[in-house]
Amino acid sequence: MKNRPTKAELRLSVNGKMPWAQVGPTKVSTRVEEILHSMNYDPIKEMVLAAKAANKRGDLMLSAAMAKEICKYMYPQLKAVEHSGGVDHRLIESIEMVIIDPVQNEANVSSS
Repeated sequence: MKNRPTKAELRLSVNGKMPWAQVGPTKVSTRVEEILHSMNYDPIKEMVLAAKAANKRGDLMLSAAMAKEICKYMYPQLKAVEHSGGVDHRLIESIEMVIIDPVQNEANVSSS
C-alpha cells in the first residue's frame, strides 16, 4: 500500500506528479532494457558498429553523426554560460604589422 502524498507535497507537485519521488529508471525504461537484454540487442554497440562501417566505406557524415550521438552517453553536455556586462563592439581602426627580414635583420613596418 502506497503512502498518500501530504498536502505540502501536493502543493509542490507538478501536474500532480512528484519528480523527486522518481529516483532511478522508470518502469518503462526498465521494461525496454529487459526486452533488449532478452533479445541480446545492445543499441549502443549497434551504433558503434554502424559508425565504424560508415567510416570504412567513406561516409564520414554518417560516421560523425553516429559518434556525436554516442558521445551523449559518455560525456555530459555542458550548460550554456550567460555573460553579463557591456560588450565593446568598436571596430579595429588600424593594424601595424612588423616583418623582420632574418637575412638583413631589419624591420619593415607597414600600416593599414
